[in-house]
Amino acid sequence: MTLVDQTESRRDRKAREMRRKILQAAHELFTTRGFDAVTMDDISHVADVARGTVFNYFPTKESLCQGLGELHVGQIQEEIAGGCLAGKAPTERVEWLMRRQAMLPGSNPEHCRTLVVRALASLRPGDPPAHKQQI
Repeated sequence: MTLVDQTESRRDRKAREMRRKILQAAHELFTTRGFDAVTMDDISHVADVARGTVFNYFPTKESLCQGLGELHVGQIQEEIAGGCLAGKAPTERVEWLMRRQAMLPGSNPEHCRTLVVRALASLRPGDPPAHKQQI
């Protein structure tokens, strides 16, 4: 059970939940079909939201890739806060982090490469994604 942040407004919480729902749908589709075979309509259908809602949160499929990176970092932070690294040696922590980062895009290396390349292609040169700065 996740504790609700008392400083977060209901509107912000709903927006965060909608964003996560869309990202989870995109992740499921990208890892099963591949990036190029998925449309924004497919994502809206799986997320059970209007197509325009998907575009309100993510104007392009590439922005969905960046959002997936942010989602992944958030999951890692939750696991760390939950104590999954407690008592481990620094080398074990680094190994764990690297393994967790490799797990998000699924088991298909080609799909993983495509997601990473598309996310990076949408950035300006020299600007790392915000979620990479957190790591």
